[in-house]
Amino acid sequence: MRPTLLSITAIACALPAYAGCLWMPAKGNSAPAGGGVQPTTNAAEETEESGGLAPTGGGESGAPQLDSLTLHSDCATTVKLFVGQKPKFGSGTSTSISSNATQSFSLQPGKSIWIVSATDEGVAEYVGQAGAHRMKIPSSCKEFVAD
Repeated sequence: MRPTLLSITAIACALPAYAGCLWMPAKGNSAPAGGGVQPTTNAAEETEESGGLAPTGGGESGAPQLDSLTLHSDCATTVKLFVGQKPKFGSGTSTSISSNATQSFSLQPGKSIWIVSATDEGVAEYVGQAGAHRMKIPSSCKEFVAD
């Protein structure tokens, strides 16, 4: 039996930093059966050229920032709210806010909180934006205004 040498690629793929690494044949080996996609470069060669291991993680997460909303009600009665895109017909969460109460909500940008009528029809909409915001429901009970 002839000894087999592992390529640097095989060793690099075994490292924890390369957990998602695919097996790549060393240069000069034939393409995998079935016409699979061949990489244009060897991952180990890229690592050697860059002077070290490739970074794992860090950088921009790309996750949207949340809207940290503080909502106060000056309405004399409890106000029905709907957190979601379409009151009455959409999926979301029904809740309420009592008179002279303050509640906090975390919303993804673009998501909505609605003031809804007794029949769950949308009366007023607040659309989330990244950052911290203070809003109130005035005594009219039918709108959101900046606090």
